[in-house]
Amino acid sequence: MSSSERLPGARSLTLRIPDSVSKHGDVIWRVLLVLLAIAWVGANVYFHGGILSAYDEWVYVDYLDKLPEQPYVKQGETIGPFTGGLMSCFGIERTGPIGAPCGGDYSNPLDYPQAGVSGAAAYPPVFFWVTWAVSRVFAIVPGVDELGAFRLTGMVWLIPTVLIIYQLVRYLSVSRFTAFCLSALFIVTPFSWWTYTFVSTDAPVAGLGALSLLLALRALRDEGSLWPLVVVSFAGGLVKLTPVFGLGLAVLVLLVRRWRGETELSWRRVLVGSGASVLALVVPQAAWMVFAKVTAVGAPPDQGILLPRSSLPVAIQETITLFLDDTVPVRSQMEFYAITETLTFFLHAIIVVGVIGTALLAARGTEERALGMSTLIAALVFGPVLMLSLAVIGSAFPLPARYGAGLVPAFFLCAGLFAQRATTRWPFAFVSLAVVAFQLVRIPASA
Repeated sequence: MSSSERLPGARSLTLRIPDSVSKHGDVIWRVLLVLLAIAWVGANVYFHGGILSAYDEWVYVDYLDKLPEQPYVKQGETIGPFTGGLMSCFGIERTGPIGAPCGGDYSNPLDYPQAGVSGAAAYPPVFFWVTWAVSRVFAIVPGVDELGAFRLTGMVWLIPTVLIIYQLVRYLSVSRFTAFCLSALFIVTPFSWWTYTFVSTDAPVAGLGALSLLLALRALRDEGSLWPLVVVSFAGGLVKLTPVFGLGLAVLVLLVRRWRGETELSWRRVLVGSGASVLALVVPQAAWMVFAKVTAVGAPPDQGILLPRSSLPVAIQETITLFLDDTVPVRSQMEFYAITETLTFFLHAIIVVGVIGTALLAARGTEERALGMSTLIAALVFGPVLMLSLAVIGSAFPLPARYGAGLVPAFFLCAGLFAQRATTRWPFAFVSLAVVAFQLVRIPASA
């Protein structure tokens, strides 16, 4: 049968045959991404020195320092001398050295933020167990100190994340070169800088979001069941609550495609799989919250960020556009990350135009349209929904944009779908590679 004689419904099949048959063509791009991730994390960690990230790195480093002498940090526990010494001698981004004089006595927790009380008890210990175990490998490398070993584990989180993002983009028949440009661009974003070159509990979240969406798309094509999605959701629940954004998007895509009759999946399979996935994430989190309270040795730290009910409407209004207009990999955290306004504009344009363009311009009844619309809805709605949920239990606070890390892979996927158009393909590639090159050159200045 010639291409002109193919049935209309066969279009998507003919587009995807090369992806399943010619897998070897992707190997070189994946290898380049791995090398880029290693170079990015390694070089940045080298230039960071001892100063700690403004995003609670002192809390996470203290947790790692206490392993394996104790299996987890308890609620109300204060930091140890190792972390106190880092804050006193090197300090925290934005604030500089804080606490007792360098070389002095680090034993008084009142010298440090939050009266030295760690907030790490809010997280299950799995992320810290894995990070500590991997850091022992880096610790045997000559010249790598304890803090550097902890930070170098970022490449172990970044490499699978970027490879899954690449696979996700390729799964939608985006060209290899475009998928590489997208994935390389993700590596050098400010989000990646803060998340993978310092110690951060956000490190697994984007990868979990990408894998959740990929598994949902495979199930929609009847190429797999939804039970792997349940397993991934459970893994997310063992880390922190924010993977719920990536899972929520995967569930939303499932529901939209089923509602429009664009999949052979039955409503029963969609609802059972979605419900089981949500429970698999929420139950471990709820169980850990109970366990943390039962084993607490004191009150949690007062961070002074809880919102009074009177200010909640304003905070929700700001959050509505947070994850898209002030999106995670582009403009959030800009105030602490030196990057030119021109590059910020291009990064912002690639992501936002990609999401909105895919949502509005993709053909009706296609995966692309469902993904674009679902991502746009998630970016505008998921943040306020979480904030309202927290308000119900009296714990609402301004959500940082990094909480939307699970949506980042979908942002880049939409950008790739939009970049496949003839008028945007080469400009997109040029801008992406120019940003990557610039970010690599300026590593010593940014670290």
